Amino acid sequence: MIPFHNARSGGSVIALLAATTLLCIASSHVSAQASPADDTRASVAVLDFNVAALRDAASWAPLGKAIPRILMTELGANPDLRIIERERLQAVLDELKLTASAVVDPATAARVGRLVGARYMVSGSAAIDPRNVLRIDVHGFKVETSVHEYRESLTGKADDVLDLVAQIGQKAAKNFDPTPFDAPSGRSSGRAARPTKEGLRVAMLLGNAIDLQDRRDVDGAKAIVRQALAIAPENPSARALLASLEGQR
Repeated sequence: MIPFHNARSGGSVIALLAATTLLCIASSHVSAQASPADDTRASVAVLDFNVAALRDAASWAPLGKAIPRILMTELGANPDLRIIERERLQAVLDELKLTASAVVDPATAARVGRLVGARYMVSGSAAIDPRNVLRIDVHGFKVETSVHEYRESLTGKADDVLDLVAQIGQKAAKNFDPTPFDAPSGRSSGRAARPTKEGLRVAMLLGNAIDLQDRRDVDGAKAIVRQALAIAPENPSARALLASLEGQR
């Protein structure tokens, strides 16, 4: 047997302690990352919407980011659903150099869904005619099978966009989670932003704020969200977005 010198023994002990510490840290990190997997609720990721308008198309563009944000709020009112944070979804899209329109492809969408830990992916579109009539189409499919399992369309006045999205969100939530569920009073984005005539203005502001957030202009985004809250102080989508921005550096 080869004898060990004390110095070497001390070095071995130190190395062992260091290795043990690193293992504990790594285990904690893995546990923190794995925690969403322990959440058995149906997880839903909502992509930006495509927007089409026959007139003044550029002015309607903010709805492409506003409608998904409002829809996330409506879906999130159901405690049996887990909504994937938009920032997390956007980070994956940026890493893969993808736009929301590219994720319409089922294979691509399924790949993104797996990366963000989503069971369902939701995409959609908004079309506005010259009379300011808004049609919203929402599609949902299961990431595991890439099969479309949900489709909903609703048409109404563009001024009523918050109410329209609230209605679609409540219907969609029941599809992703068949358990009977009634949204808590006052939680709906539509009800919380009355008078309705201001709903479109609130939605446009939210869309512009999210666009600035995507461009890393957090302070500018906060300023615009505060404008939305000045119109509708209790709007849950605006409040959630401001909270998200406050958490960013």
